[in-house]
Amino acid sequence: MSRIIKRLRKAVDGSEKVSADNLVEQITEIRKHHDVLAITGKPEEHGWRGVYNASRNFFPENLLAIDHRFSKNIYSENELESICRTIAGSRFEKVIFSGYSDCIRVLIQKLHQLKAGVDLLLIYHGSLSQHADNHADAAYLKEVLGLAQQKIIHRIGFVKKGLSETLNKITGIDSHFLINIGNENDGVKTQALSGLHVGVFTHNSFRKNLHNQVAAALMLEQATVHVHDDHDFEYLNSAGRLRAHPFTESYDDFLKVLGSMSLNFYVTFSECYGLVIAESLSLGVPCLASNSSGFFDYDEFLARSLVVEEYDNSEAIFRKAQEALANRKAIAARGKEYVKKLNAMARGKLHDFLNS
Repeated sequence: MSRIIKRLRKAVDGSEKVSADNLVEQITEIRKHHDVLAITGKPEEHGWRGVYNASRNFFPENLLAIDHRFSKNIYSENELESICRTIAGSRFEKVIFSGYSDCIRVLIQKLHQLKAGVDLLLIYHGSLSQHADNHADAAYLKEVLGLAQQKIIHRIGFVKKGLSETLNKITGIDSHFLINIGNENDGVKTQALSGLHVGVFTHNSFRKNLHNQVAAALMLEQATVHVHDDHDFEYLNSAGRLRAHPFTESYDDFLKVLGSMSLNFYVTFSECYGLVIAESLSLGVPCLASNSSGFFDYDEFLARSLVVEEYDNSEAIFRKAQEALANRKAIAARGKEYVKKLNAMARGKLHDFLNS
């Protein structure tokens, strides 16, 4: 990655709006080295962190992160026009949108209107189960499918297992299954904390199964339980045993915390993929999971060791945690190798998606 891009990207980590001029500079610099431009949304306090991190792993050197506070378009018409004309004039072979928001919708429409002569592809990071309590996401997926059916978007990649096949069968769109690329974190230095520490790093929505996981972690004697927010668990007699790490921490700081745990939990009811699992394993920390994303489809040992079958049962999560801690060393070694194996598969699928 060029030093210019690194300098320009510093705005992504701040709270200030990423200016249109900054984005235009990044586009110009990316084009000097790449034929493909990837665009995603800047991470927000309560969203898009997973999408942004997944996008950064897919496209580490040619990713443009736009500002779109809470999925609202905050750029003026002239700014959006300038961004799109720069993209069109740069003559990229492909533009990949990773995630979908109001601002991304406008960029797609404008590039289509400009007849930029570039293939527009999109990676969709959601799942159908989200739509029960998030009608906005359902509306977004409807728009994305419409854009594909109109051939404005050439192909869609889905990271939720089975969704590509489902929507291809129902709608006939050109769709591909993608595996998220996990950060292998070879250069991240972590320090294990003294004692037993369990990380339960997810937000408090129903599908994330947070309370069952925290209860299970508290069943482990002498365990300190690390969460993003410790305000909702007083009823579990948790006083003095919880440690909070707010979502506002930087990605690098989060990885250091994740890698300092004895064991991490990500036993959710519904998951698109579960990048936290890959991040934890790559840092040498076993991570419990549910069988909701197919993450462990390619390793029977890790599936037996880490997948909780009764994921709505806090006592079952606790029992699986005991088993994992008893075999922690073997699981940790196997997990690091598995992430590399998955990443090789993921890069192959991404190549096929980009070039089919």
